[in-house]
Amino acid sequence: MRRTVFGLSVALALTVQAAFAAAPAENKIPGGGLFLTGQELAEFCNGKVGGLDDNFDGGSCFGIINGVAEMAMLSKAICYNNVRRGQIDDVVVKFINAHPDEVQQHTAVELIGMALKPAFPYSRACVAQTR
Repeated sequence: MRRTVFGLSVALALTVQAAFAAAPAENKIPGGGLFLTGQELAEFCNGKVGGLDDNFDGGSCFGIINGVAEMAMLSKAICYNNVRRGQIDDVVVKFINAHPDEVQQHTAVELIGMALKPAFPYSRACVAQTR
């Protein structure tokens, strides 16, 4: 059981890390397929900057963002130490609202990566802080 959970965690971390890398245009997923599209994420997150609304869409928005952020942190794609609750969500939602053209062209995971990577870059100092 532990090996299965560990294997799934590693697979998800590698998937997130790969999504954070710049993907060529031919790898974009039109309509999203099995992946949540950027547009779908934007619809979940629409108007949610500044606090979690008590509804399904707000919870979905922030659950998706935080799930991707956790896996990105584990895969060392980003580093966020000592951030306030909601700061990660705010960064992503502000990015989505400021870049509507990107929302149409990318999956949700790609959008989250595009927002978080410059805001919370990974560095060796991060490793020392997380131990």
